[in-house]
Amino acid sequence: MHGADWRVMHGYGDNAVGTLSFASRNDTVPGGDYAHCAELLIAAGMPTTFEKEYAFSDEVTMVLESHRG
Repeated sequence: MHGADWRVMHGYGDNAVGTLSFASRNDTVPGGDYAHCAELLIAAGMPTTFEKEYAFSDEVTMVLESHRG
């Protein structure tokens, strides 16, 4: 694996999935392409279902669902 590991816990007590959840719902970077972020995380091995319950923007949810087959 190259690059950062999406599972690494950060200072807010979660990992990249939690950050994607928060950022996509709160539009922390106006105009941010959170759906593309989800695509990149999935390509890096992030699953599309999670043990912990997360909420995502509609666009990110559509990406996750499209990869569940």
